Amino acid sequence: MPLHEIAVAVHDGDPLSRAGLIAYLQRQQAVTVLNGTQGGENPAVADVAIMLLDQVDTESARRLHNLVNDMKKKVVLVTGELDESQLELVLNAGLHSIVWRHQAATDRLVKVLRTTYQGESEVPSDLLARLLAQMGRMRRGERKEAGPGDGLTERESRVLQFVAKGLATKEIAAQLCFSERTVKGILHDLMVRMQLKNRAHAVAFAIRAGYI
Repeated sequence: MPLHEIAVAVHDGDPLSRAGLIAYLQRQQAVTVLNGTQGGENPAVADVAIMLLDQVDTESARRLHNLVNDMKKKVVLVTGELDESQLELVLNAGLHSIVWRHQAATDRLVKVLRTTYQGESEVPSDLLARLLAQMGRMRRGERKEAGPGDGLTERESRVLQFVAKGLATKEIAAQLCFSERTVKGILHDLMVRMQLKNRAHAVAFAIRAGYI
């Protein structure tokens, strides 16, 4: 069965990096690049948007936040590095997925575009590891935080433990003998109830609250 062709709009980025990324995407099967102005095509036309940033700061985070809202979270950030303050800006923007710049011309980017189009998030495993360490430091000496509702169920906690290890939905389902639909439902219900923006935010919450 042929894959659905994903319409991708590329936003921001210096002219050379932008041109290189577009050239790579144009060579990929089942990907259509919407060439528009420097700001990219009308978000309503694209299936997934890529935000290409050299530096994440307050202004670029504002643009990212607006794009995430326009695209209903189907946005992939391509960037070189994120320190703790930049990571906080990205999480607060409600970003769905992140790809490191050195992975932008590899199969990794195409995989993330597809999973993002399908409504899932993708965060680099090394970034999740840093998030774990960061939240672990914040947790030392702190009491368990209360969130909306009655906390996490055992199933939610187990799913988040695998999310923290960087496993995809299909892999989590196999580990827990659940269907992929069940895993997606658990994550969706958790994030709605706890008012979480994405998987990375959910992991951060679980660590800070003492569930992981």
